[in-house]
Amino acid sequence: LGNRTSGVGGGIYVESSVVDVIRNVIQDNVAANGGGVFVRSAVSSIEENAIEGNTSGRDGGGVMLDAAAGPIRDNRIAGNSANPAALGRGGAVFVTNAAAQIEANLIEGNTAHAGGGVHLSNAAADVKRNRLEGNVATSGNGGAVAIADLSVNAVGTSVVNNFVIGNAAGSSGGGVWCDASLGAIDVAHNTLVANAAQASGGGVHLGACNGSLSNNAVVSSLSGQGVFCTTEAVFTIDGNDIWSNAGGEWTGCLPTLTDVSVDPG
Repeated sequence: LGNRTSGVGGGIYVESSVVDVIRNVIQDNVAANGGGVFVRSAVSSIEENAIEGNTSGRDGGGVMLDAAAGPIRDNRIAGNSANPAALGRGGAVFVTNAAAQIEANLIEGNTAHAGGGVHLSNAAADVKRNRLEGNVATSGNGGAVAIADLSVNAVGTSVVNNFVIGNAAGSSGGGVWCDASLGAIDVAHNTLVANAAQASGGGVHLGACNGSLSNNAVVSSLSGQGVFCTTEAVFTIDGNDIWSNAGGEWTGCLPTLTDVSVDPG
């Protein structure tokens, strides 16, 4: 509680080892990166913790994984900040050059310049069965989830079976945003409600990336389209319900015969 460092890992720092971080209260810590937890070149299970109110000078307000592996599971990650003024990424979780399973967490009320909830940078990660609510990318992209810089080898990256509610982006992708990525991304079976983006894609923004967008419900975005695609997006689209979004339902890509626009309620 309440630790400060000018280095990394304000609460817990793990490097070049195998460590389980389980059932801790990691709160009100400050670091340059990884305000709550920082893991580098290690295997670490981060499970059943309360990771709250931590601050990073740059990336990973709550948790940062750098060239690491392991699950981030069943945590409450709330009220953390990756310094927006320093273009910080990943208010709750920042994963770079790593493999991670971000699963069954409550991720709420976190703030960053980009990736208010989760930011993946060249990371092969599964983001699944989380509740992402009220996270904010203050002036960047990806209110809840931002995905960028995936190499062609970053296979298996997915955003699946999440509740994404009331997140906001100062630029694009209030719910989910991806760009500048060669690796395939699967966005499927998510429920996105009342998210907002000032520029484009209140629900989902698909930029220079590829993969599949299937069986999602994207409804009631407060600003921006339900789904926005740039000309560089290459996605298989199937079975989505895109309904009642403030900026319209689809821009830049077309629904297929299996996509609908009906009240899912």
